[in-house]
Amino acid sequence: AISSVGMILRQTVGDKGILCRSGGDEFIILAYIKSQQEIMDIIDTIKKEAALFNELEDKPYKIHFSIGYSTYETKNETIDDFLKKMDDSMYEDKRRRIEEKAIADRRQNP
Repeated sequence: AISSVGMILRQTVGDKGILCRSGGDEFIILAYIKSQQEIMDIIDTIKKEAALFNELEDKPYKIHFSIGYSTYETKNETIDDFLKKMDDSMYEDKRRRIEEKAIADRRQNP
Protein backbone atom coordinates (compact mmCIF):
# COMPACT_ATOMS: atom_id res chain seq x y z
CA ALA A 1 0.00 0.00 0.00
CA ILE A 2 2.77 2.45 0.86
CA SER A 3 4.34 2.08 -2.60
CA SER A 4 0.94 2.83 -4.19
CA VAL A 5 0.66 5.98 -2.07
CA GLY A 6 4.16 7.01 -3.13
CA MET A 7 3.29 6.43 -6.79
CA ILE A 8 0.17 8.61 -6.57
CA LEU A 9 2.07 11.40 -4.83
CA ARG A 10 5.04 11.25 -7.24
CA GLN A 11 2.69 11.46 -10.23
CA THR A 12 0.87 14.41 -8.70
CA VAL A 13 3.96 16.35 -7.65
CA GLY A 14 5.90 15.70 -10.85
CA ASP A 15 8.51 18.39 -11.30
CA LYS A 16 6.53 20.96 -9.26
CA GLY A 17 8.16 19.94 -5.99
CA ILE A 18 10.00 17.39 -3.91
CA LEU A 19 8.33 14.37 -2.32
CA CYS A 20 9.80 13.08 0.95
CA ARG A 21 8.68 10.17 3.09
CA SER A 22 8.90 11.44 6.65
CA GLY A 23 8.26 8.08 8.31
CA GLY A 24 5.64 5.40 8.54
CA ASP A 25 2.80 6.38 6.25
CA GLU A 26 3.52 10.11 6.25
CA PHE A 27 4.90 12.06 3.31
CA ILE A 28 5.87 15.70 2.86
CA ILE A 29 5.68 17.60 -0.41
CA LEU A 30 7.90 20.66 -0.60
CA ALA A 31 6.99 23.00 -3.42
CA TYR A 32 7.24 26.62 -4.38
CA ILE A 33 3.60 27.67 -4.59
CA LYS A 34 2.42 31.04 -5.84
CA SER A 35 -1.19 30.92 -4.67
CA GLN A 36 -3.64 29.24 -2.34
CA GLN A 37 -5.44 27.95 -5.44
CA GLU A 38 -2.33 26.00 -6.47
CA ILE A 39 -2.33 24.26 -3.08
CA MET A 40 -6.01 23.40 -3.42
CA ASP A 41 -5.44 22.10 -6.97
CA ILE A 42 -2.68 19.75 -5.78
CA ILE A 43 -4.84 18.47 -2.92
CA ASP A 44 -7.76 17.97 -5.30
CA THR A 45 -5.58 16.03 -7.74
CA ILE A 46 -4.23 13.78 -4.97
CA LYS A 47 -7.76 12.95 -3.82
CA LYS A 48 -8.97 12.31 -7.39
CA GLU A 49 -6.00 10.05 -8.13
CA ALA A 50 -6.65 8.07 -4.93
CA ALA A 51 -10.32 7.64 -5.87
CA LEU A 52 -9.34 6.51 -9.37
CA PHE A 53 -6.80 4.06 -7.95
CA ASN A 54 -9.41 2.63 -5.57
CA GLU A 55 -11.87 2.24 -8.43
CA LEU A 56 -9.53 0.70 -11.01
CA GLU A 57 -6.97 -1.31 -9.06
CA ASP A 58 -7.82 -4.76 -7.79
CA LYS A 59 -6.10 -4.42 -4.41
CA PRO A 60 -7.16 -5.77 -1.01
CA TYR A 61 -6.95 -2.22 0.36
CA LYS A 62 -8.23 1.26 -0.39
CA ILE A 63 -6.12 4.41 -0.31
CA HIS A 64 -7.28 7.48 1.58
CA PHE A 65 -5.35 10.62 2.43
CA SER A 66 -5.47 13.01 5.35
CA ILE A 67 -3.81 16.12 4.01
CA GLY A 68 -2.40 19.08 5.87
CA TYR A 69 -0.48 21.99 4.49
CA SER A 70 1.32 25.10 5.58
CA THR A 71 3.32 27.91 4.09
CA TYR A 72 6.82 28.60 5.37
CA GLU A 73 7.67 32.13 6.40
CA THR A 74 11.45 32.06 6.80
CA LYS A 75 11.63 35.33 8.72
CA ASN A 76 8.97 34.52 11.28
CA GLU A 77 9.20 30.81 12.13
CA THR A 78 11.48 27.87 12.60
CA ILE A 79 11.39 24.67 10.56
CA ASP A 80 9.88 22.96 13.63
CA ASP A 81 7.08 25.56 13.72
CA PHE A 82 6.44 24.98 10.02
CA LEU A 83 6.30 21.20 10.40
CA LYS A 84 4.01 21.49 13.44
CA LYS A 85 1.57 23.67 11.47
CA MET A 86 1.51 21.05 8.70
CA ASP A 87 1.00 18.24 11.19
CA ASP A 88 -1.80 20.11 12.99
CA SER A 89 -3.49 20.80 9.66
CA MET A 90 -3.25 17.13 8.66
CA TYR A 91 -4.76 15.95 11.94
CA GLU A 92 -7.58 18.47 11.55
CA ASP A 93 -8.32 17.00 8.11
CA LYS A 94 -8.25 13.50 9.60
CA ARG A 95 -10.70 14.52 12.37
CA ARG A 96 -13.00 16.12 9.80
CA ARG A 97 -13.00 12.94 7.64
CA ILE A 98 -13.79 10.75 10.66
CA GLU A 99 -16.67 13.04 11.68
CA GLU A 100 -18.07 13.10 8.13
CA LYS A 101 -17.93 9.30 7.95
CA ALA A 102 -19.68 8.98 11.33
CA ILE A 103 -22.47 11.32 10.15
CA ALA A 104 -22.87 9.35 6.90
CA ASP A 105 -22.96 6.07 8.84
CA ARG A 106 -25.65 7.42 11.17
CA ARG A 107 -27.75 8.47 8.18
CA GLN A 108 -27.48 5.00 6.65
CA ASN A 109 -28.14 3.21 9.94
CA PRO A 110 -30.51 5.43 11.97
